[in-house]
Amino acid sequence: MKMATLIAYASKYGCTKKCAGILWGKMEDRTDLLNVKKEKKVDLSQYDKVIISGSIYAGKIQKEVTRFCEKHLDELLQKKVGLFICCMENGDEAENELKHSFPELLLEHAIISEFFGGELTVSEMNLFDKFVIKMIARDGDKIPAEDTSTVSNEKISTFANRMNTA
Repeated sequence: MKMATLIAYASKYGCTKKCAGILWGKMEDRTDLLNVKKEKKVDLSQYDKVIISGSIYAGKIQKEVTRFCEKHLDELLQKKVGLFICCMENGDEAENELKHSFPELLLEHAIISEFFGGELTVSEMNLFDKFVIKMIARDGDKIPAEDTSTVSNEKISTFANRMNTA
């Protein structure tokens, strides 16, 4: 019997929403998108696979993603789970952010966990967000003048293939 997949996400500037949409297009089963910032209730019993995602802002994933994981943890541990984050870090830094974004039990249970890259949408940032980025930036005072994307379509495809065959 074919069940369905849920992609639950939260996005600040739209990168995670965009990645969730790309992933949605690569899924073979019926797949629903759920913005956990807008939709508070979901019946997970209709899904055999759940993908949870969020973007990293100032070193943390959105509180709505954390609440979703905490609220549904017992049920999620009975499902096939995939986890991804969107962030501007890569390598060990991104792995560390991924590790700190989800409950340890959920990370251990997940079929796959990945970081897809990120986007810096300077054009949409308010002054406070630009200040935060400036403080976090390695160069200290260099904010990219233009919007920047490091999203990896290859990582999204690999993630989709793994979830589709799970």
